[in-house]
Amino acid sequence: MTIRHGGGVVDAFVVKINLNSVLANAGADQTVIEGAFVSLNGTASTGQNLTYQWEQLPGGPVVTLSNSTSATPTFTAPLLPGGFGSQVLTFKLTVTSGSQSSAAVVNVTVINVNHTPEAHVGADQVVNEGSPVMLDGSASFDPD
Repeated sequence: MTIRHGGGVVDAFVVKINLNSVLANAGADQTVIEGAFVSLNGTASTGQNLTYQWEQLPGGPVVTLSNSTSATPTFTAPLLPGGFGSQVLTFKLTVTSGSQSSAAVVNVTVINVNHTPEAHVGADQVVNEGSPVMLDGSASFDPD
């Protein structure tokens, strides 16, 4: 659109804003240790009368969300095999308002924790002097 003003020509733009638009916001990426309590947060999503649907995308160990239709579902970070390093879990949030919807993703990096090995040496023994003694540490283990 062109507007004439005081002998000059000014270009004008019309911007339409849809106040009923829907925008998903799955929150910031997180880094947690295995076994930690994790809360996802979609409360910064915008729109009116929103419904929420969270899903875990393929890749990494599968977890169970406490309430996948809540703005803030939770889960416990899985235990990882020893020496495995870390795993990234990716979650997709879809928010819907009427016929409009929007989606966003968030990554949760789960870091492996090196647990202390446990030594089990068996029961106490009483033996005669000079007798052979059998020691058994086979019940020892490393949880990783």
